[in-house]
Amino acid sequence: MSQFDDKPEKYCSWKRSFQNIMKELDATSPEELDLLNKWLGPQSKNQASSLRVANVHDETRGLEKKIWERLDERYGAPESVAASLKERLDRFPKIKNNEYDKLYELADLLSEIDSVKQNERYKLVLAYFDASYGVNEIVTKLPYFMQTRWIDHASKYKLNNSVMYPPFRTFAEFIHSLAVKMNDPSFKFQQTESGKHLAKDCSAKVKCEKCGNSSHCTAFHIERQEPLLDNGGERKKIDEDIPKVGSLCTEICGDANQFNGKSCAKTLLINLYPKGKPEQRVKTYAIIDDQSNRSLATSEFFDTFSEHYDTIQYTLSSCSGKSAQSGRRATGFILESFDRNTQLECTSLIECNDIPNSKQEIATPAVARQYSHLESIAEFIPELDHDANISLLIGRDMISCHHILDQIIGKDHEPYAQRLRLGWTIIGEACLGLVHTSDVITVNKTSVLPNQEITLKPCEYNFKVKDTKLEQKSEYSDIFRTDCRR
Repeated sequence: MSQFDDKPEKYCSWKRSFQNIMKELDATSPEELDLLNKWLGPQSKNQASSLRVANVHDETRGLEKKIWERLDERYGAPESVAASLKERLDRFPKIKNNEYDKLYELADLLSEIDSVKQNERYKLVLAYFDASYGVNEIVTKLPYFMQTRWIDHASKYKLNNSVMYPPFRTFAEFIHSLAVKMNDPSFKFQQTESGKHLAKDCSAKVKCEKCGNSSHCTAFHIERQEPLLDNGGERKKIDEDIPKVGSLCTEICGDANQFNGKSCAKTLLINLYPKGKPEQRVKTYAIIDDQSNRSLATSEFFDTFSEHYDTIQYTLSSCSGKSAQSGRRATGFILESFDRNTQLECTSLIECNDIPNSKQEIATPAVARQYSHLESIAEFIPELDHDANISLLIGRDMISCHHILDQIIGKDHEPYAQRLRLGWTIIGEACLGLVHTSDVITVNKTSVLPNQEITLKPCEYNFKVKDTKLEQKSEYSDIFRTDCRR
């Protein structure tokens, strides 16, 4: 014997089961009342107990006339049963593509409704399930491909049987057949873990074998071609005999024990760590660029911290044009000055590997000591850290990093210094024109071969002397060449 749970849709079956057991036991009215009080639900038990007390002088009449009549009115009314079934259908969740086991739960609920419909007492109040009005609300809880299958099945039934709509039992049998088919162990296929979550929730570490980027796997690598130049179709002149050499003047200019000169930009040595995790602090160089509207970071930065990042698409505009880019976006990081006196929260960092990576533009204490107006700040500028890379470019979205707290200027041709919130920086050409002054001037012959290593790294500031007449003989455009071919 099962306990009655006070649900109207289960009342009829429970009542029939209880009365059959009482007949087999040949129980008297007092015994039946005791068993009824034991197996009723919390609310129904209270009503039966109060009616039993009211009819204590005639328990047979109280059982047959009062208690069962009250239970029939309260839990067996057609409206109560219909409302309870409708509520259970409304609470049933929408089935997703990989939740085929829920089809059995839906099939059992529909089978229960179909069973209640067969009772003449409830047939009329549940008749709307035989029309599209009652079925369509259930169909919307199925995945889309199952909805189309039901449309095909119902259309064929209407044509073959010449009816307005298939009966509810047909729909219940259709759902049961789907449950059996979709949960057949013979057709269970192993699913990979990557198909069960979004990319942003993936904890697996992937790395592209072609570009080394950790934001996508090798299969998702996209080869980006350089945009074609718009020209008039003339051929490009190829100068294979003239090697192109990019070198730095600090290798051969001036005394080895003194400052050799450089061009300095707003590049600061800072500390960086996730918010609330100062123990993960790392050193890096950051470029302060007020010409960029967003802050950027290299792939090395994203690979350093094991955080979960979103992947976004964006357009990168520079002097060379516009290009579509894809990269990760990080939030919740703290930028800290090298002396650890200032901490600024970073809004967001977008992955980009086109950040200028030239440590030759980083100011050092030697630069400040070469100028009388900058000597006082030499102690506040750290030495060049060869272990720290340039991995950040701070744009205007972090405006607090651009605040100028103090400034020191010299003559028109001399560099100047600014104290930002993250530290002191020197801006300008820390070089006397194109030729550095030196106590000793040495002229060394340097040979540069096209396909071999250079003997001595030359200065990027140099003069190239050439004969104009000889150049005119070898350098010409063939755009006006006469073509005699037909």
